Amino acid sequence: MLRTLPQKPLSTYWERIASLALLGAIVVYFLPVLTAYYEHWLAGGGKVENRAIALVAIIYLVTQQKDLLQAPLARAGDLWIGFATLFGGLLLARVPLLNIQGLALSTALLGLLWFRWGRLGLAHLGKPLCILALALGTDGLADQFLSVYTPLVQWLQYLDALIAGYVLWGVGYPVELYATVIRIGQAGVDVYDGCSGIHSLIEIGVLAGVAILTISKRDRAANLRYFFACMAITFGFNLLRILLLAFASIYVGQEAFDALHTGWGADVYANLVGLTAIVFTARYFQWNPFAPKTDSDGV
Repeated sequence: MLRTLPQKPLSTYWERIASLALLGAIVVYFLPVLTAYYEHWLAGGGKVENRAIALVAIIYLVTQQKDLLQAPLARAGDLWIGFATLFGGLLLARVPLLNIQGLALSTALLGLLWFRWGRLGLAHLGKPLCILALALGTDGLADQFLSVYTPLVQWLQYLDALIAGYVLWGVGYPVELYATVIRIGQAGVDVYDGCSGIHSLIEIGVLAGVAILTISKRDRAANLRYFFACMAITFGFNLLRILLLAFASIYVGQEAFDALHTGWGADVYANLVGLTAIVFTARYFQWNPFAPKTDSDGV
């Protein structure tokens, strides 16, 4: 009697091919959006490196779920939810705002995830999807939303000016404070919205979120302490920068002030804040990327 050989599950094979093809179609559809983001990050300075960290984290988390491609399709109800979410993301991409289009890409990928695996997919790939939403959705948030529709940026301006003014007054300078303007004789500094620190807070906030979703094995309370510590470090660096600008306006002159404000000093400030946040993250989570990986290590 002839024995039939076991057949490969063709349905699962074609499901995998169809899922990858649909993913490729979404990427092609959103390629102009991704190009616009890249050009914006490159022109803004300092954001490409941060977004590269987010991309590496996404790739790392996704590659840990290789077996997920072999999982069966979601249930009928999840198929309809996923399709509706995917279609909603495609429609949302028509809104002519880069932030919204970035969230539309995240929504479309969420729809594909739900369409293919349902809640199982979200459980396995929810973290990289959150990182993508953070990296894309927060871009331009300080200029396009927070500074226009909320008083948060203005509060930060007043707080920075108030603290810096008291520090200068405490060390003996004759400070006059007018809202966001710190005046010392004929010199001084005005804490504009760009100097409020909101951009740095958002950027470091994204990196902190990436660290929590990628390398943290701590509980929620410890993660919150870490996040707020990163915010405090960033706020402190911005306050120090305002004080340096005030001293430059008093003792050095306009040329040095401009160099510290928008020239090489701005680059040094951004790199120093990012480096400090990375070192603090490594120490807080006891994380060493060069340590040999053991079988017990996990995400």
